[in-house]
Amino acid sequence: MNTFLRLILLCCLLFSSCAFSQEPSQKEQQLEKLKSDISKLNAEMDTLKSEVRQLRNLIVIPSSSSSSNTLPEDTPSTSDKNSETGYWCTKSNKRHNSSCRYYKTSNGHPCGPKDGTECKLCGG
Repeated sequence: MNTFLRLILLCCLLFSSCAFSQEPSQKEQQLEKLKSDISKLNAEMDTLKSEVRQLRNLIVIPSSSSSSNTLPEDTPSTSDKNSETGYWCTKSNKRHNSSCRYYKTSNGHPCGPKDGTECKLCGG
């Protein structure tokens, strides 16, 4: 957002500088400087967007694997039975089936077809 505000500020400076009477060479130099600043800010914004995407992926991936690592040792047999049913129950007690976009994408555990509250999207 800060980068976006800088971009707007630079555009305002560009348009306001055209109103002042300067020699054409000074205007052209200032215009070129502002264009280069804008291109740098656009590149920085693209970099930040890709970093945000990578961080979001890191948040989603470990959360589903960390929940399976925290299960007690005696429960794998029950979790295997529940995982075969194709249902996933989130910490908010919503049940998702295997065709749902939220299936195994958040912290939760395998569950049965009658556990938790059904998802409004997939009917869990």
